Amino acid sequence: MWRQSFPCICAGLIGLVGGSVTAHAATTVAPVHTLTIPATVQWTPTKIDVRAGVRLRVTASGTVRVMGARVWDWLTGTTIARAVGPEGTYLWPQHYQRNPAGAFPLPTMADGPSPAFALIGKIGEQGEPFYVGRQYEQTATTTGRLWLGLNDDQLADNQGAFSVMVELDPSDQTAHPVVPPAVLPRIEPGRFHGHPLVHARVILVYVDGLRPDVLQEMAEAGFLPTFKRLFLDKGLGVANAFTVFPSNTLIANGSLFTGLFSDRTGIKSQNQFERSTLKPRGQLSAWLPDGFIHKPETQVLDLLDRYAPENTHAFLLEHGVRTLATRLGPQFRFTTLPIAPLNPPPQWLHRAANTIGPFNLSNRIGSAVDQINASYAIEDLVGDPDARVIAIWLPMVDKVSHHSQRGQFGGARRDLALADQLLAQLVARVREVRWDSSTYWILVSDHGHLGGRTAVNRTCNLARDWAFRQLGCNAKVVGQEWWHPGIAAKRFIFFDNQGAGQAAIFLPYGSYFTGPWRRNRLFELTHYQIRASQGPINLIEQLTSVHPPGWDGRGARPVDLVLIKLDDERVLIHRDQDNQAILHHLFGPAGEQFQYEPIRQMTQAADGTLHWEAANPGIDPLGYLTDSTILAGRTTADWLLQPHSADEWLEATYQMRYPDALVTMAKFFTWEASLRALSSVRDPDLLLTASEGWSFRSDDDQGTDHGYPLADSMRITLWVAGPNIAHGVLAQPHRIVDVLPTILDMVGRPDDSAQLDGHAITGIYEEE
Repeated sequence: MWRQSFPCICAGLIGLVGGSVTAHAATTVAPVHTLTIPATVQWTPTKIDVRAGVRLRVTASGTVRVMGARVWDWLTGTTIARAVGPEGTYLWPQHYQRNPAGAFPLPTMADGPSPAFALIGKIGEQGEPFYVGRQYEQTATTTGRLWLGLNDDQLADNQGAFSVMVELDPSDQTAHPVVPPAVLPRIEPGRFHGHPLVHARVILVYVDGLRPDVLQEMAEAGFLPTFKRLFLDKGLGVANAFTVFPSNTLIANGSLFTGLFSDRTGIKSQNQFERSTLKPRGQLSAWLPDGFIHKPETQVLDLLDRYAPENTHAFLLEHGVRTLATRLGPQFRFTTLPIAPLNPPPQWLHRAANTIGPFNLSNRIGSAVDQINASYAIEDLVGDPDARVIAIWLPMVDKVSHHSQRGQFGGARRDLALADQLLAQLVARVREVRWDSSTYWILVSDHGHLGGRTAVNRTCNLARDWAFRQLGCNAKVVGQEWWHPGIAAKRFIFFDNQGAGQAAIFLPYGSYFTGPWRRNRLFELTHYQIRASQGPINLIEQLTSVHPPGWDGRGARPVDLVLIKLDDERVLIHRDQDNQAILHHLFGPAGEQFQYEPIRQMTQAADGTLHWEAANPGIDPLGYLTDSTILAGRTTADWLLQPHSADEWLEATYQMRYPDALVTMAKFFTWEASLRALSSVRDPDLLLTASEGWSFRSDDDQGTDHGYPLADSMRITLWVAGPNIAHGVLAQPHRIVDVLPTILDMVGRPDDSAQLDGHAITGIYEEE
């Protein structure tokens, strides 16, 4: 049981202690107690009685040893904080996470989000533990004896004690208002008129999946000192920056390194399912009979396998899509990346062996990519006189989030603390080669993560529990299959659920047993034939009501939205029959625009004719019609029903539950002319999004996920720092596609913004 969430636990650090209080009344004398709290005892009674309503202040200092040395840690070079201060640490030994849950007084490690081995307190022997750290100040809500102790479950090898001062202030609390923490200045677009430095370099620190709120929370609490000094204390934060949809790694990387949406990159998935084509494409295809050359009816292209980064890069080049690598050539240096000209880059494996040692290298390399990439950048990239842009990928926060039930509010915090140490080494190397006065830093993530703050995501295994068990069909996901004896191998339903906040579904046309492999229309999806012995079923209604075995029915259902491509310019957004909308992707004299049309009761006849009714007043699947923030600054409520540009929709929706949904969803179902031939083999029949608190995982593991169109998954980390970068928070919302043009602007490359979807972030440079 999580007895207290970390935002509340560290309130004393971020808000109360970070501020100040007014002077005490002249007649008030607050008693002060000086104590020694040993690290070898779980709880120490202080003999200090606290009354409800009294202000409790605790100041602690000192260092204690919390664990002894282990040979395995020495052999593997594991980073561990064996001696800690009262604030505790997130650099716990990984073997601790195998201990039974609940052994620590405050939830930590995988049970997170509290620091391990920190000074903690409770009021009353049976009171609820709370985080103290170096400084704590709160008004007591209960009465009882104050106890102080250590957030540790193994105290036998501990040594030392903390020195603690406790102050009780019984005076009227209204006379001691707390000053809130300082707020970074708001930077309005166009406020500054400087320019990037001539001959500047850019170091792109790409922390996969990093949530911006977790970064700020941990940095302000003192656990990410390098991120704080470099970015939060001196840099410019883009508080409202968003990725593409689905919010998955490879799709986002396609946009990050091209400045384009997925309609122009063609990268729509991490494991791209392809239906069969009738004949091979090429000069002979005009006269060769169908089937003359055998081709599989379906295939799955694993776009994140060992060789995928360079293969995906080659795909982009083949279709004329320029990347940061092709734009800069030898001036672009990189570690391993999800999309790269070479994977791994030259000397990377040599650096891996030197960094983590040859002992069991092949098995350990997957859990040490952050460390290897940072070491490779420090030793082989920084200092290269030809390098103008260096991209460094740190994927472990994302990887661990998927396998830690509380994600970045649990086990992934260790990897973020390690990333801070790696960043410190990188900053030191930049100073050593005298690049610090001419280098811009960009901190970015490719997506966020949903879940873990207050609850563990629940799993709805669509492939196993719905397709296989309920419908009686064969089902496949990448790496897993469920087969019924006697059903042909080419008869199955495929679920692309990597980034389990969404699931793209592919199935035979019209009939599971006899249909060819091509995309179904709305008519087929609502009249689908599983078996000849039973009537057709409505797959959409089945999916919106599906739930895992044993679900108690509380809270939101697992499936939030169903998206169906109607044609090249329209997408149906379905919540239920009375709560639907048509998303229009328009091209006309006004340029590219997007329109949102709430409707109800859409049906399609066998001849393809669509019919629907007008929506009930105030009802729409994205909740736009009832959200007051979207109408702020708009002239009338009718604004929502009119076509608008991509930037206008971003500005209107960035504060909402589904930020930038119209643009990013439309782009997912659209294909640039040069890529349009792929739509028939790669567009899913249905795309489902999971409700908050749910995921479509099929591995029965627990963790946090992405892929959703929801804000926690779509919002990315984006900070910029450097010699003349203004300090503050940028008010204007931005997208991940804006990162590449910003980099090009920083290094003085010709502006080709007309060929990009993104725009350089400007007005952020102070004049020299």
